[in-house]
Amino acid sequence: SPQSYFEVRAIHIHHGLNKKADEWVQHCQNICDEKNIPLEIFYIQLADKKGQSIEALARDMRYKIFADALLPNEILLTAHHQNDQAETILLHALKGAGPEGLAAMPIVKKFSRGYHWRPLLSKTRNEILAYAKKNNLSWIEDSSNKDSRFDRNFLRNMIIPNLEKRWPNIVNNLARVAHIQAEVSQIGRA
Repeated sequence: SPQSYFEVRAIHIHHGLNKKADEWVQHCQNICDEKNIPLEIFYIQLADKKGQSIEALARDMRYKIFADALLPNEILLTAHHQNDQAETILLHALKGAGPEGLAAMPIVKKFSRGYHWRPLLSKTRNEILAYAKKNNLSWIEDSSNKDSRFDRNFLRNMIIPNLEKRWPNIVNNLARVAHIQAEVSQIGRA
């Protein structure tokens, strides 16, 4: 098990945005107790900033908490996957990003006093769900992911499924575009 090689700890951030947020805390606590993983819970209040979406505010606050909590040389693991990468590259392309923006999310990057690693970035959402079901894992779906008023969810729920009908490999192809753009960005810095 990973714990025999590494010390693992978990952080859960309670945004207070979903009426089931307290249940999510309990779910995380139960999983961590079962696996003997220390859990730290952060309760945050999002201050409304003019011109910034609630999604962006929540993300900025999460990463601030992660950055402050990360110990020297510690690695933050997040569960971003290939579908998240496809959504990110489309969001950046629609905003007119250049090569760095189109590089989307790197698998590993320096972050705070340590690193941020996205070990599932090469796996699709469906591959991860199949693994979770096969291994009887317990998880919670955030109901706000169905709310297509948010740009990312609009792409996830309305646009990408339609693109997949015409181009079944679109998610993989967009992830490849991100990888190529990351290489182009590196060459530009050399």
